[in-house]
Amino acid sequence: MELITLALTGKDGGPIAKMADWSLNVSSGSTARIQETHITAGHAICELVDIKLFQKPDLK
Repeated sequence: MELITLALTGKDGGPIAKMADWSLNVSSGSTARIQETHITAGHAICELVDIKLFQKPDLK
């Protein structure tokens, strides 16, 4: 399908980090910190998609 994959990982990334095209690894042992970072990244990605798809080009 020619999709690009992104793995959201923590600690050392584990095996999934090597399987994905891109990996956003939070090198922390704290699950809460890892989740907080992934949530923030998810919001940023959604914002970029929203700008790309729904706003006028001159607003970029």
